[in-house]
Amino acid sequence: MMRRALSRIGSQQASVASLGSAALVAFLLLVGLESWQGYEQAETELKADIAAHARLMSEHVERTFQTVEIAFDAVNAALDARPWDDVAGSRAFHQRIRGLAAQVPQVRSIWLTDQNGAMRVFSERWPSPPLDAFEREYFAVHAIEGVAGLHLGRPLLGRFTGRPFIPVSLPLLAERFSFRGVITAAVEPDYYLPLLSAHGGCGICTTALFRPDGEILFTTGEAPGLEPALVDGVSRLIVSEAYPIVIAVWAPRAAIAALWWEREQDMLLAAAAAAALLCWLLLRAVRASRTVAAERDRLAQLTGALTAKNDELDEARGAAEASRRLEQRLRQEAAAANLAKSEFLALMSHELRTPLNAVIGFAEIIRDRRPDFPPERITEYAADIHGSGRHLLSLINGILDLSKIEAGKFDLAEDSVDLQALVEEAVRMVAGRFAEKQLTIERRVDAAAVRADERALRQVLVNLLSNAGKFTEPGGRIAIASELDADWVSLVIADEGCGMTPEELARAREPFGQAMTPLVRRSEGSGLGLNITEALVQLHGGRVDIDSEAGVGTRVAARLPRWRLEASAEAVAAQ
Repeated sequence: MMRRALSRIGSQQASVASLGSAALVAFLLLVGLESWQGYEQAETELKADIAAHARLMSEHVERTFQTVEIAFDAVNAALDARPWDDVAGSRAFHQRIRGLAAQVPQVRSIWLTDQNGAMRVFSERWPSPPLDAFEREYFAVHAIEGVAGLHLGRPLLGRFTGRPFIPVSLPLLAERFSFRGVITAAVEPDYYLPLLSAHGGCGICTTALFRPDGEILFTTGEAPGLEPALVDGVSRLIVSEAYPIVIAVWAPRAAIAALWWEREQDMLLAAAAAAALLCWLLLRAVRASRTVAAERDRLAQLTGALTAKNDELDEARGAAEASRRLEQRLRQEAAAANLAKSEFLALMSHELRTPLNAVIGFAEIIRDRRPDFPPERITEYAADIHGSGRHLLSLINGILDLSKIEAGKFDLAEDSVDLQALVEEAVRMVAGRFAEKQLTIERRVDAAAVRADERALRQVLVNLLSNAGKFTEPGGRIAIASELDADWVSLVIADEGCGMTPEELARAREPFGQAMTPLVRRSEGSGLGLNITEALVQLHGGRVDIDSEAGVGTRVAARLPRWRLEASAEAVAAQ
C-alpha cells in the first residue's frame, strides 16, 4: 500500500513537472519569436533611415557642383578671349572672381591657371601670388589627359591656408577646341559636417563622399574604404548620374542590435524574470519527484526484484548508448554536408550574381533609355549582356562536366590524336582573349600521335591555356611544349603570371577553389577548370603536375602514360 501511494504521488509530481517544462518551452519560444520580429523591424527602420540619408546627401552634393558649374560659366564668360596678362593685371576682374567665390558658401576660393600651369588669378589675394600647378592633378587631367568635363580632384592641403579642400576643375577653351587653361574651385569639406548634423536623420550612420576610383573626398567618421563599407554593415550606395561622385552611407551591424535592445529590453527583462520563476518551481517539483523516487527504490529493494530491474536497466542503457552514437555520427555527417553546401553556395552566389547583375543592369538602361540615347551604346550594352550570358553558360557547363566525371558517366572516345594539330586548334580557340592582352604564345611541340579522347584532351589544353592567359599581365609570354621520357608523354604550359604560394596552390586544386578568396580575387570563374582538367587526365591514366612560385609564374604538365604514344617524332618524320 505504501508503495502504491508513493507511486501515485510520484506520477502526479512527474505530470506537474512535464506540464511545467512544456509551458516553459512554449514561453521561451514565444519570447524568441517576439524578439526576432523586433530585430527585423529595427533592421528595416535602420535601412530606411540610411536610404533617406543617402538621398539627402546626394541632392546636396549635386547642388554644390551645379552651383560651382554656374560660377565657372560666369567666369568663362567674363574671361572671353582676353590675353592672360590683361586678366592677371585687372583689379576689376579679380574683384569679380572674388565676388563669385563669396556667393557660393561651399567654395573657399577660385583661381585660374594658364595653359602652362601658372596661376594668373587667385580670388583670395591681390595681386595673385606665383604658383606652378603643372604637376597638380586638377591641371594635368585637362592639360595632358584631355578631360573636357568637370573633374573632382584628390583632397589637398592649401599652400597658402594650410587647410584641406577638394579641388573641382574645368578646362578653359578658346573657341571650344583650343586648350587655354584651367579654372579651379576649392570646395570646403567642413561645409557638409554641420549639414549632416542638422539634417542627417541617422545619428549612428557614417557618410562618405568617394570618387569612382574609391578615393575618399570627405567622411563623417572612420571610412574603411568603399568595398568594406558595403560588405560589413547595413549600407546604401548612390552613384551620381551627373557628376563623378559616389555617396556611401552605412552603419555597423551592432547598430541594429543596439536599436533592438533599446526597444525590447523591458520585455526581455520581464521574460527573464518569469522564466527564472518557472525554473525555480520546476526545480522544486523535480526535487520532490526525486525524493519520492528514492523512497520507492528503497522499498523496491525490500521486494527482492532489484536484480531483474538492473538487468533491464543495463539493456536499456546499451540501447540508449548505441542510439546516441548513431545520432552523433548522423549529426557529424549532416554538419559536413551542410558545410560543403555553404561553401559551394557562397562561391557560386558571387560568380552567378556578378554576370546576372550585369545582364539586369544593362537591360534596364536599354529599357529606360532617353529618346536621344546613342544607338551605338545600345549595341555596346547588348554585347555586354551577351558576354555575361556566355560567362554564365560556361560556369554551368563546368559544374555539369565535373558532376558527369565524378558520377562515372564520362566515357572516353579514344582515337589517334595528332598533338601538333591539337595544340594549334586549342591556341586558335583562345587566340581572341590572348590578343586582347597582347600575349605571345611560343610553341615547341614535336610531331607525335597518341591514343586518347580528342575532345577531352582539347578541353584540357584550353583550360590550361585560359588559366595561363588569365593570370599573365598584358604583353607577357606563354610557352607550350611537349616532353617525352621513359614513363610519360607530357604537354607543358608555362606562364609569367603572378604565381602561387604552396597554400594557394593547395586551395586551387580543391573543388570550387581558387588561389584567392572570392571577395578579392582578380579573375572570374567557378574554380572548376583545374579540377576538370585533372579528372580528364586521370581518366586517361595520367596525372597533372604543377610547379608555381609567387611573383615568378606557373608551370603545368599534363602527363599521359608512355604506352599511349602511337608515333614519335622520328616515326612521323620517317613516314
